[in-house]
Amino acid sequence: MKKEPTWIWRNNRNVPHDTVRFQRNFRCENETVKITLSADSDFIAFLDDSEIMRGQFSDYPNEKTSSSASVTLSSGEHSLVVLVYYCGIDSQVYIQGPPGLWGQIETAAETIVTDEEWLCSPEKTFLRDRLDYVTSQHGIVTTYDARQEDLPPVWEKAAPAVSRPAPTERPVPLLEEGKPVYAKLVNQGFFRRKNENTSYAKLCYSDSLFLQPPHKVLDGCTSVSYAAAPPEAPWKLQTLPAGYDGYFLTLDLGQELVGLENFELDFPAGTIVDIAYGEHLTDCRVRCSIADR
Repeated sequence: MKKEPTWIWRNNRNVPHDTVRFQRNFRCENETVKITLSADSDFIAFLDDSEIMRGQFSDYPNEKTSSSASVTLSSGEHSLVVLVYYCGIDSQVYIQGPPGLWGQIETAAETIVTDEEWLCSPEKTFLRDRLDYVTSQHGIVTTYDARQEDLPPVWEKAAPAVSRPAPTERPVPLLEEGKPVYAKLVNQGFFRRKNENTSYAKLCYSDSLFLQPPHKVLDGCTSVSYAAAPPEAPWKLQTLPAGYDGYFLTLDLGQELVGLENFELDFPAGTIVDIAYGEHLTDCRVRCSIADR
């Protein structure tokens, strides 16, 4: 009798804006393996450290959908790791449900399902230090501490989550990454920070900006292109003058886009990078705080 997947989560852990790492090792021959996953609220899946799929389809708490990926593997042991983000707070893009991961790994010899044999660990890189809203429609701001990446996971056995019906197949394909779209540097300079005790958006929006020509901020760079081929990239920042708290760069994509931001940054540990986005670039800055939005 085939064993059915069950919903799993970290034992005695049910808090909003939380991220949990799950892992399951398995063996297979030279074959194509099918991996099917569903999560509340979102997930990214890695097979042998390579991303294979991401993005829970927008669904309802008791009408979940699953996503699948088929991957050709060599004989031997392989490791599936799934980062699951649990929102847990209502918005116009999410209805609150219980946290959980559901899935299965189908090989020629067996079907491995989510159960208490899976390992889980709290994901320390994604922080829960504060719950700032992007907007009431879009949910909560993401904060990430790259210094935690080198800490080994603290594994424990997964526990049963709140039961719900088995997911159905998502009605549309997974999103695909297109070619990179580069931005242009339109403003740059230094800033002074006024108030640390407010939301991230208001923090960035209330900074005092001091506009500078590119060569005053970027070492040897006078170009407005961003992420361009050498010799214009990589950028190097000039030494920060006394009396300022940091640098600001305003990048214009020139169009409305949906996708993933990709940065390669090399800074000392503990450097804080604030990323704000918006549709307008008035007053040299992104309109990242408008009324309560």
